[in-house]
Amino acid sequence: MDYYDTFVKKEKKPPQMLEYFFGKDKAVMLGNHVIVGVLDQVDAQDKVIDYKTGVKPTQAKLDLDLQFTIYSYAFRQLFGRKEGGLVLRHLGTMKDLKTERTDDDFEILKEEVDKVERRLKGKIFVRNLGRGCASCYFLEHCLGKERKIVRSWA
Repeated sequence: MDYYDTFVKKEKKPPQMLEYFFGKDKAVMLGNHVIVGVLDQVDAQDKVIDYKTGVKPTQAKLDLDLQFTIYSYAFRQLFGRKEGGLVLRHLGTMKDLKTERTDDDFEILKEEVDKVERRLKGKIFVRNLGRGCASCYFLEHCLGKERKIVRSWA
């Protein structure tokens, strides 16, 4: 299947935004925290679309994914209105998965951000080992001498 035929051709209007950076210049605050990120695409109907090439998540995982909660929260803070939808566009299968967020999801997001803040202040770094470790900025702080093992994953 061709990306253009599947996704672009059917759209009547071009996207409003591509790779829209938020955080530093366009502040998105969650309590005392500045949220930083990039919206891959916002289409003409205000749908926030994120492109993925890895393993396609289940609907249940997508519905709990904090990244999409951040996107929804950021959109609403930046533009003062609810997004027209949240879409994970999986390029491996050429399928769109849709999800949505509520104020309850934003409360959970705030709790998670607060947990991270407490861990950072206490210099407690929870390990979540994986392939991304090889290029992580905090690798040495997290793994110390074990870093050689992780680099072999790359």
